[in-house]
Amino acid sequence: MRKTKEDTQITKDQILRGSFECFANRGYDWTTIERVAKQVGVSRGTIYWHFSDKKALYRATVDYVIAHADMGVYARQLPQTMPLETCLVDIFHLIIRDNKYVDFEYKAIAFASDKEEFQDTIDNLVDMKRRLYDFFWEKCDQQITARHLTGENPSFYADALFLLLEGMFMTKNLNLPISLSGDWIQKHVHATIAPLVEEQEQAATE
Repeated sequence: MRKTKEDTQITKDQILRGSFECFANRGYDWTTIERVAKQVGVSRGTIYWHFSDKKALYRATVDYVIAHADMGVYARQLPQTMPLETCLVDIFHLIIRDNKYVDFEYKAIAFASDKEEFQDTIDNLVDMKRRLYDFFWEKCDQQITARHLTGENPSFYADALFLLLEGMFMTKNLNLPISLSGDWIQKHVHATIAPLVEEQEQAATE
């Protein structure tokens, strides 16, 4: 029976789910087309019908992961009325907690950053991070504008938030003896944006 376009897409999605598990658990060097085929339950020929080689499969897997864990896209789906600090803490929690897709993205950056053949993959990952940074900038700029905080620079806060997030993720992956509890995350996010929110919080409690 001839495959329909829908059947072909289902098979491709199944391959990408399987390749993600293989690349995430075993790394690029120890993942083979044969292993992915076994993971998915298809023949090697089926994988080669969709992807020319392992490099093409890896690129597609990274794109698949970005589609499932683009924090910049997720952030823009949060309610516009959500307070700035609540919004940021929600994003930080989602990224820092055990998130296999985000973990894979960082591994992909570490693996592909010095490999010219994966420059397009790195570009896609950088674009994803840029979308999250842009969201931080826009939210801080909106807060500054709404509260008429003259002299405040949204770039300063966006930079600080981005560096805080990267530092937290590094702390997690290096297993450093530093707490990453929900309270700890909230306190550090608050400290980072305190000038943008503290007067507002005081007014709300009066």
